[in-house]
Amino acid sequence: MKGSWLVCIALLVPIPARAAFEGSSPEALMECGHWKRARALVERRAGADPDDAPTAYLLSRVRLAFGDLDTALSLAQKAVLLDNGSAKYHFQLARVYGEMAERAGTLKQLALARRFRREAEAAVALDGSYLEAKLGLMEYYVRAPRILGGDRVKAAELADDIARRDASEGYLARKHLLREGHAAEEEEALDRKAVESNPRSYEIQIILADFYASDARRRYDLSETYARAAQRLDPGQIGAYVRLAKQYAVQQRFSKLDEVIVSSETNDPDDLSPLFEAGQALLSSGRDLPRAERYFRRYLAQEPEAVAPALPLAHLRLGLVLRAQGRKAEAIAEIETALRLQPDLPEAGEELRSLRQDAVR
Repeated sequence: MKGSWLVCIALLVPIPARAAFEGSSPEALMECGHWKRARALVERRAGADPDDAPTAYLLSRVRLAFGDLDTALSLAQKAVLLDNGSAKYHFQLARVYGEMAERAGTLKQLALARRFRREAEAAVALDGSYLEAKLGLMEYYVRAPRILGGDRVKAAELADDIARRDASEGYLARKHLLREGHAAEEEEALDRKAVESNPRSYEIQIILADFYASDARRRYDLSETYARAAQRLDPGQIGAYVRLAKQYAVQQRFSKLDEVIVSSETNDPDDLSPLFEAGQALLSSGRDLPRAERYFRRYLAQEPEAVAPALPLAHLRLGLVLRAQGRKAEAIAEIETALRLQPDLPEAGEELRSLRQDAVR
């Protein structure tokens, strides 16, 4: 059984319009992707009152975003223990179980999947208006095997309920009911109805930007239109800059790429993901490798934002750029660093063996 069926934590919920950094609540910062700033606020709260349920919940979200699953689990369990009547706390526990299942072996995954379902159903039972939990549970019903409670009828019922409560989210929910191998036009129609229903949703604009930039479509003109719309809605979120930087690198529109990089670093200096994505696009095309090298080196100069590409992967990509430029010794050093930071990093071991063989020839 593959783990991908439980990727239900990429939740389709409206993201608030621009949250100012100063004075924003931790949750508002999290919803806009400013996890480092949220972490600083929540850790101060935890230091002052470690047995506060809301703080345990928020800190669990932060730890989950930064990949510390064990701590995220203990904090989510603590929040539920302190306040068993909170739908948010139960669903955060479900999120952690879902992420753990993605990384677990088959037998352990079965147990974690059941725990995800139990906590998500508890959240929905506690709060029938909690769209995040309903979307996550619906995705579970669609993708889980029947032995673990998968049920497309229940999923369709949840999608209908979501649509009654929020039209745009209903269209997005119904996308998950499309059968494998569905026509792209069906997905496009639902996305466009969603954005028409809620044109002020940053997230829906990004969904359409991704749809049109995909390898199957490569409609960069339309992708740029939706990414720019998202940028106008909230210049402080990084998602639009990531999409624009990647497609400008693919198209070699370097003046536009420079503008986007400057704008992204001005508006969200904590997240350098546009540099990584542009560098990766240049590496894939084999074009302007010195520029790609500069981007990866700048990306490596600070701690990545939560859910952004991790440092080991950036070291690997820099190593590949150096290899493509014929600088094998430097490439070996970068990939060795990547493996020291993450010994199980995919591709890195094979690339290092190949480089060392080349070096002795």
